[in-house]
Amino acid sequence: DVPNGRLTSNKLMKKDDGYELNVTESDIESWKKLVHPDDLPEVINNINAHFDGKSESYEAEYRMLATSGNWTWALAKGRVIERDSQGNPLRVCGTNIDVSQRRKAEQSLKENEERYRAFFEATEDMVFIKDSDFRYLMLNRANQEFFGKTEEETIGKTDFDLMPVEMAKHCRVTDEQALREHRVVVSTETEGDRVYETRKFPVSLGGAEGVGAFIRDITVHKQAEKALRESEEKFRTITEQMTDMVFLTDMRGTISYVSPVAETIFGFTPDEMQGHNFTDFLAETDISKALTAFREHVSTGKPEKNIVLSMKRKDGSHFIGELSATLHRKDIIDGTIGLIRDITDRKNAENEQEKLQAQLNQAQKMESIGRLAGGVAHDFNNLLTIISCNSELALMNLNPQEDLYKDISEIKDTAERATQITRQLLAFSRKQAISPKVLNLNEIIRVQRKMLGRLVGEDIQFKYILADDLWNIEADPYQ
Repeated sequence: DVPNGRLTSNKLMKKDDGYELNVTESDIESWKKLVHPDDLPEVINNINAHFDGKSESYEAEYRMLATSGNWTWALAKGRVIERDSQGNPLRVCGTNIDVSQRRKAEQSLKENEERYRAFFEATEDMVFIKDSDFRYLMLNRANQEFFGKTEEETIGKTDFDLMPVEMAKHCRVTDEQALREHRVVVSTETEGDRVYETRKFPVSLGGAEGVGAFIRDITVHKQAEKALRESEEKFRTITEQMTDMVFLTDMRGTISYVSPVAETIFGFTPDEMQGHNFTDFLAETDISKALTAFREHVSTGKPEKNIVLSMKRKDGSHFIGELSATLHRKDIIDGTIGLIRDITDRKNAENEQEKLQAQLNQAQKMESIGRLAGGVAHDFNNLLTIISCNSELALMNLNPQEDLYKDISEIKDTAERATQITRQLLAFSRKQAISPKVLNLNEIIRVQRKMLGRLVGEDIQFKYILADDLWNIEADPYQ
């Protein structure tokens, strides 16, 4: 009732909206109090426009205050059903429908679309959707920048309108493949110096099918892969040319890689060594030593240098190996990398050198003893000369028949024999010139026989076997 401002509502409206309008509030002003203040002006404008004959009916969505104290959304529709002679509205009939659930669904859909659009625009990948005729329906900012056109300039166009023919043909092939096979189709394209990976897939478009795609610039990734391959090739080239064996292990000592020279050093192929613990190739006597060094290496991170270990070949023989290792890092420490060198020949050479050095030291000692003996012999020979000379003088004044003559003769003979010994010492010390003479070795032995017996002691006996037909030789009798 427009002239009287009265509002009559049915019970269903009261129940659904949660309103409780009593008789005193069943008027237009009471209804206005229930409409959200922000929505009321627009609702009144829509109703007034209809009252003025500007529309056949009115329709408005607005928030109303329910008895629970919450705002609910209502959809109001109505029309004037009676006017006076001047055209003024007398009676209006309409409906109010609770559309809160629909509004919540629409709000949720809007939020989802906003999140989707935010992702769609923020990703650095190029993203697009095409219809069944392969015309662009939507594409993100990254794709627009690739084409150098705005979204408005690309919507409704095909690849043949936007890129070279050959590239467009390739894109069309993968578009059709994704639709035909109903699966994700992955392809790689090169444009100039850039490499792109494309993933295309079928998209449902409200009863029809289209094509969606993600296109990623993988140039940096491909360059990294190429650099890694080149680095690995260099590593393998270097290790394959080395005479030392290169190895990699994990943190437990399990071998993951050995260079080909392993077969020369150990007799095992790389495949036979990989997967085994490094201790499987050591002599049992050195396993404990190696494990102690490995644990310390892993716990402290200090490189191990030139550890000498006895190692085991495939045929069971042993060799001397020298091991050096350091921790191997990628993103984290994941094992060790090191070298093994067969130093058996070097060790043998060192041992031989040590023997030669010992012999040299002994020779030097003997030379020192010889010099000492030469000095003593020289001084002793001077004393013997005095004894011999005095013995000669004494004999000149004695009768050979006298007992004293025999005693002094014995002194003289003993001094001469002593002189022979000192000459031998001098020859040993290289202070006596060599004077070769023709002599018989049997005679030399007979002369030395008594002296040798006294020198070696009573616990050793000499047995002399002299040849009767022994030839004479030319030599220094004191040598």
